[in-house]
Amino acid sequence: MSADEMRNNVEILKKLNDNLEKARDDLEAINKEENLLEWDATQFPQLQQMFVQKEPYDKLWTTALAFHNKSDEWLNGQYFALVSTLLLVL
Repeated sequence: MSADEMRNNVEILKKLNDNLEKARDDLEAINKEENLLEWDATQFPQLQQMFVQKEPYDKLWTTALAFHNKSDEWLNGQYFALVSTLLLVL
């Protein structure tokens, strides 16, 4: 898989996350309006489930892209130039 495809997947997941967050904000606004009208708040369990289901893909593509971007430096660069804390994060 090429770096462009990985970048594209990461960008798609970022857009999806932005859309999900906007949906959550909109649904919170709906719940506030329902509260003002003294109605029972509507539950939206599917939204939280979407966040949970998206997370493994987000981790996969973010990690794959980070590895691809740093692998040449890690494998062919100077040993002493490696920053151990950055290696542990990825």
